[in-house]
Amino acid sequence: MRRNWLLLLTALLGGELLPIPVYSVSLFMESWNREFGWSRPAIGIANSSFTIAMVLAAPITGRLIDRFGSRAPAMISLFLLAAMFAATSLVKEQIWTLYAAYALLAFAGSGTSPIAFTKTVCAHFQSARGLALGIAVTGTALASLLTPLVVAATIEDHGWRGSWIAFSFLSLAIFPLLFFGLKDPMKYPPVEGAEKKGPAAPLSSHSLSEAVRTSGFWLMGAGFFLTSTAILAAIGHMMPILRDSGLSTETAILLQSLMGVGLIFGRLLCGYIVDWVFAPLVFQIICAAGAVGFLLIAAGGGALRSGIGIVLVGAAMGAEYDLVAYLVSRYFGLAHYGRIYGWQYAFTMLGGVAGPFIIGGLYSGTGDYLAYLLLASAMLVVAALLLRRLGPYPSYLGSH
Repeated sequence: MRRNWLLLLTALLGGELLPIPVYSVSLFMESWNREFGWSRPAIGIANSSFTIAMVLAAPITGRLIDRFGSRAPAMISLFLLAAMFAATSLVKEQIWTLYAAYALLAFAGSGTSPIAFTKTVCAHFQSARGLALGIAVTGTALASLLTPLVVAATIEDHGWRGSWIAFSFLSLAIFPLLFFGLKDPMKYPPVEGAEKKGPAAPLSSHSLSEAVRTSGFWLMGAGFFLTSTAILAAIGHMMPILRDSGLSTETAILLQSLMGVGLIFGRLLCGYIVDWVFAPLVFQIICAAGAVGFLLIAAGGGALRSGIGIVLVGAAMGAEYDLVAYLVSRYFGLAHYGRIYGWQYAFTMLGGVAGPFIIGGLYSGTGDYLAYLLLASAMLVVAALLLRRLGPYPSYLGSH
C-alpha cells in the first residue's frame, strides 16, 4: 500500500512539469513583447505549436511505453525536458525559435504525460482505480498553480530566461522520485477468453489494429475531441469573455481563478464516482454540467452566475482527463494501453488545436463570444450522446 501511495505522489508531481509551457505563455507575453516586439497573437501561436507536437508525439510515446514500460521512457523524457527548459531560455528575436522550442518541449516531455503514469496506476489499482487516476492526473492542474509561483520568484531578479532555468532545475529535482516511485508492474498474461469476442465486447485488449476497427474507439475519440474543443478554447479567452459581459478586470481575474478550483474538484470527484457508477453515464452528467456552465456564462447577469458557470466548465475539463484513462483501461484493457491511450490523448489534444481557430473565427465574424459559448454547449451535448452509445464493460477483460 505504501508503494501505491508513492506511485500516486510520483504521478502527481511528475505530471505537473509538461503543462508548464502552456501556462507560462501569458506570463511571459509582456517580457517577450518588450524585448522582441512580438505581438500577443503571434506569441499565442506557441501554444498551438506545443499542442500540435503533442498530437504527433502521443501515439509514439504510447508505443514506447507498451514496449519498454513506463519507468525508463519517463526518466529519459524528464532529462530531455529539463534540457529543453534550459534551451528555451536561449530563444532569439526570430519568433520561429519560440515555436520550435515549444514543439521540442512537447516531444521531449511526452514521456512524462499522463500516458506513462496512468498505465502504471491502472495496473496497481483495481477497486479504487478511478480515484487513483483522479489523483494521478491532478498534476496537470497543479501546474496552473506552480508555474506563476516560479515565475514570480525568478523573473524580477533573473528575467524570463531565469524562469526557464528554474523550470529546468525543478524537473531535475523530480528525477529521484521517478526513479524510486515509478515501478512497472509484471506484464499481464494473455486474457483468458479474449478470443470469444462478441457484440457485447466492443474492444479487444490485444492490439491497436483490432481496437480501431470498432465503433467504440471512434466514439470515444470523437467525444473527447468535441469536449476539449469546447473547453480548451474557452479557457484561453475566458478573461475577455468575462470582461465583455460587463465585469470589472478585478472580478474577472477572481472568477477565472475558479476554473482551477473546478478543475481539481472535477478530477477528484469524478475519479471517486466512477469506481461506483458506470463511467459513460458519469461522462454524460459531466458534459451536461459543462453545457449548463457555458449557458450561464453566455447569459451573463453578474458575478454569481458567471462564477457558477466557470466552476462547472472547469469541473468538466478536469473530469475529462480522468475519464480518458479510465475508459481506455476498462474497455481496452492494459495489454496495449499505451498505444490506444496515446491515440485517445491525441484526439483530446487535437481539440485543443481546433478550438482556438473556431473561437477566433466566430469572434471575428460576430464581434462577440456568444456564438462560441452556444456552440461549445452544443458540442458537449453531442459528446455526451456519442459516449451514451458505448455498451457495458467487456466481461472478458476481467478486472484489467
